[in-house]
Amino acid sequence: MHPECYDAETHKFLRGRESPLDFNDLQCVESLEESKEVSASGAPCVIIAASGMRKAGRILQHLRATVEDARNTILIVGYQAQHTIG
Repeated sequence: MHPECYDAETHKFLRGRESPLDFNDLQCVESLEESKEVSASGAPCVIIAASGMRKAGRILQHLRATVEDARNTILIVGYQAQHTIG
């Protein structure tokens, strides 16, 4: 929504794309079974989850499966209320 904020590299990356999430190797996971396979695989990946307080949904399963592994980073880029998991 704000292309004036992009540097030249970002402009080049986004040229001809409708979304910054339009790239090779992007896999959208829709079912619970697929989601569990991602967590259990141990393969390098980035999991992008919907916003929220981490109180419900598949993100809890991903957190349980990955949070104790020092190789992983959990990055929350939104508001999290006090006394929630987030």
